[in-house]
Amino acid sequence: MKEEDPSAKNELSRRNFLKTGATAAAAFAGAQAAITTTASPAVASSIDDTSGTLVFVNTLGKQFFESATEPRAGPCVVGADGSLTTVAGVNHANRALYHLRIRQTFEDKKRSALDAQAFSASVGITAVLDQTLVAVATGTLDPASLDPQPTHPLFTLNHYRMYDAWLALHREGRSFIRLQINFLHNQPFIPALGDLDHQLPELRERLKNQFFFFGDDMVRTGAIGEWAAPFATPSSPDNYAVWYESQRLVAKAGWRNENAQAGTPTSSAAIEQVVSTYEAMDREFGIKNLRWGLQHAAFTTPDHLARLKALNCGVSMSGFTWLNGVPRADGLPLGPLYPQIIASGIPAGLHEDGVHIAPHNPWFAMHYATTGLNVLGQQINPGQQISRQQALYAYTRANAWYLNRENDLGSIEVGKLADLVVLDRDYFSVSDTDMRRTRPVLTVVDGEIVYDAGVLRGDRA
Repeated sequence: MKEEDPSAKNELSRRNFLKTGATAAAAFAGAQAAITTTASPAVASSIDDTSGTLVFVNTLGKQFFESATEPRAGPCVVGADGSLTTVAGVNHANRALYHLRIRQTFEDKKRSALDAQAFSASVGITAVLDQTLVAVATGTLDPASLDPQPTHPLFTLNHYRMYDAWLALHREGRSFIRLQINFLHNQPFIPALGDLDHQLPELRERLKNQFFFFGDDMVRTGAIGEWAAPFATPSSPDNYAVWYESQRLVAKAGWRNENAQAGTPTSSAAIEQVVSTYEAMDREFGIKNLRWGLQHAAFTTPDHLARLKALNCGVSMSGFTWLNGVPRADGLPLGPLYPQIIASGIPAGLHEDGVHIAPHNPWFAMHYATTGLNVLGQQINPGQQISRQQALYAYTRANAWYLNRENDLGSIEVGKLADLVVLDRDYFSVSDTDMRRTRPVLTVVDGEIVYDAGVLRGDRA
């Protein structure tokens, strides 16, 4: 690689600084950091320490990180093999991410946002529901207090500022993938704030000052979610009181609300807590017209599904278990229990989850939902497969319902927005292996071509 000016600005123009040992990050190359619009496009999603993942740097990266220094963090410790790990309690992968984040200009962030949109278009995604990310759980409303720190992992961002680049592109008329924003709130019980009436300051201000489902066809706000406060059970009384109060505040304000609970193969107690709380909110405030939701919902029982359906709620089924799931010794499925959910008749979308958790690729989720196979080809969800038609419906029409946009999106009909993809194979008839490799040759958003592999032009020639 050609040597460049060693100034901090030009350091970020170098490609292939790092690579990761994480299957999740490696599988989707440049999508992750681009979508979060915070990490340098020079490293794409290469730094990922959501679970102690090994991160590796190349020679240029080793030289840079071993000499990088800022007021809040000194150089990183890089192993002889290029690894960035935790040494003496310091997570050097996070420190390396910090050194990149603080060097990133606003133009860098805009370029990353464009890269994210381009990647989405290349895998056939025309609309994204973003639930922000897990902010530092403080009681402050000061955005500057959430600026990058050397200890922050990839999924911790200044959630007040993280959309600035995307919004700037939208104002410039350069945004080409639809974005809908849910507002995740991460304030649990904070003793310094006092009694319950003074907890949840961010959620309270959000509900007073933000409009839900407000915007245009390309960028709009959505609901409160993936949670209004961190989930807690009655065994933690203060945190449970805050979580329950957050549900009340959202219901009273008349907002759409979501909670993320999957349950386990042997327990659905957490889902029961969510469902019974939704029923309590309906008795107190009435929520049937608000389309509340349950994210993941892997081990919802038929009783849960019937009760949620009676409340006009929907579920968003996860499709990322294929990435890190392995067969259970007792043979139980890892979920979701797709056939049971679909058979209930409840509105049921399908998603891959956040891009720091799983690849930003719908065909991987649909492959898992229809085969139950993990990334190694092992059966990890026995007996829980649905048809390809059902999986595709969940990712299109059902997801449009989940966005409150079924009159605009989800199917090709007169009067709906002109979003479509032309695929490189027959999704319904190819083998399971080939179906997972499905890619668009053309992606159209609002009648405009946003991705073109050149195949159709070649055919015409």
